[in-house]
Amino acid sequence: MMDTANQIPSSDLDSENLVNVSKTLTKKDIVPLSDGEISSKKILCPSAHATEGAILLGVRQSDGTVLFIKDRISVTKEFLDIASKGDEPETRFRFSCPCIGKGCKQWVDGGCSLPDRLINMISSSDSVNEPLPDCSIRAECRWFNQRGYEACRICPIIIRRDASNKPKAT
Repeated sequence: MMDTANQIPSSDLDSENLVNVSKTLTKKDIVPLSDGEISSKKILCPSAHATEGAILLGVRQSDGTVLFIKDRISVTKEFLDIASKGDEPETRFRFSCPCIGKGCKQWVDGGCSLPDRLINMISSSDSVNEPLPDCSIRAECRWFNQRGYEACRICPIIIRRDASNKPKAT
């Protein structure tokens, strides 16, 4: 069974709760937004590997788009065991984990190169009229922090791995 990640409802975010949350921050919670700029909020990658503790962002639909999950769901070992049967989980689900910044091969010129590259590849007419998806990580999302709503508009049509590109067994 999957557990919901701990979240403080926005209605509970008074000054006392903010002080308590800030006391729990550690050095690893402070990540670069870009070279030389830091934030005390945890920035999340919206296109991460399937790992225990990751956030399950959404499920790939038959039309290839991602249906985002409204609530945060933390990925468990049991989920990974089941999801790993057959195709790789990343072909059927979208996951999020803390952004590793400069430690990632997508990190170029002080930021994640994926939102810029993907926005440039995908015609704005493909996504401009669609409402923004519900997203459990938007406030902490690396792509949103870099490109705003433009990144959110293309997010439902991005999948980390495409099952059609995997080698066929002979």
